[in-house]
Amino acid sequence: MKKIYIAIALLIICSGVCIIEQVTINKVYSETTSIINTALDLNEQKDFFKAKSQCEKLRKIWGKRYPYLSAMIDHSQLDGASAAIKATKDISKANEDELSEKLIEAKNEIQLLKENQSITLGNIF
Repeated sequence: MKKIYIAIALLIICSGVCIIEQVTINKVYSETTSIINTALDLNEQKDFFKAKSQCEKLRKIWGKRYPYLSAMIDHSQLDGASAAIKATKDISKANEDELSEKLIEAKNEIQLLKENQSITLGNIF
């Protein structure tokens, strides 16, 4: 009987960890894509400095969430998103189009990360 209780406890713990992972990933996805969309809109309106401030906000949020994500997700999957987000730092005003490209790349990497970590039959089997 003890073995059944231990098995049930382990199932509950595993389910809890999966739920926490999904909530964290969805929260990071929604926060980062919202910031990226705002930065893209600002850059399209030729407000480069406000777009760059959104990029700084994006890097701060990513830096804050990265330790939690790296505990749950394979680092190789996070590296693409990290590189794309960090690439927005060194872009000058003369390269406004490059900023949009880097933001779109970061958005795609984060979306790919979310899709790879979502609980679906395709990801399980």
